[in-house]
Amino acid sequence: MKKLAALGCAFLFSVAANANPLEIGATNRKYADVKGFVQKLSTDYRDKVSLFSLGVTDSKEELLGVKIGNGPVHNMVVSTHHGNEYGSAEVALAFAESLAKQPIEGQTIYVIPVLNISGYNNRQREERDSKGTSYDPNRNYPSPCGTEGPFTLKSTKAVADFIARENIVSSATLHTYYPAVVYPWGISTRDLETPYTNEFKQIVSDATVESRYQVGNSTEVIRSEEHTSELQSRLHLVCRLLLEKK
Repeated sequence: MKKLAALGCAFLFSVAANANPLEIGATNRKYADVKGFVQKLSTDYRDKVSLFSLGVTDSKEELLGVKIGNGPVHNMVVSTHHGNEYGSAEVALAFAESLAKQPIEGQTIYVIPVLNISGYNNRQREERDSKGTSYDPNRNYPSPCGTEGPFTLKSTKAVADFIARENIVSSATLHTYYPAVVYPWGISTRDLETPYTNEFKQIVSDATVESRYQVGNSTEVIRSEEHTSELQSRLHLVCRLLLEKK
């Protein structure tokens, strides 16, 4: 099972890192367009793709995703924690379309193209809660070393609950901050080694053959992951990699 999950991670990143978002739409897409895209995908490939809902966000929008395949190994791709990183949504949609045409045998992959709906519609990094307070969704998760939050946003709580409920074993987070594919462990510690470091290195190497993105430990390459979705997944023992696309 662990090997299948690792292979799933590698495939997620190899496709996502090399997808061309301009092939599927313009960069001024709104969430209504995203919903239309995934709904059409579920209609065109009804034998392979189905819609799922994570619930309603603070902006009273339904948070939609697509389930592709029916394998026993469950993986997740979640995009657009930051609303101004709209390119990550385009990559997620291109990835979902690619998988719909050719699902991975033995795998089920859940794709959430836009997590921060209000931020995405307004091209703003933060998301507002029901009281109008802005939060960075990717800093809205629990941390063993932190004191803020967690889950002041309905969207982040929905993702955390989904990971636990659907037994997600590998996951990819899509951003457009920096061209890199990074692996755990990534919190505020000097001890960054894990028992699986060599496996992680092989996965990110395989995932960047064409893009030639920088690879490495997430703390060393980009930042530590206090309060982030990457850390939340690891608290549930999920293989989680972070893709930053330029």
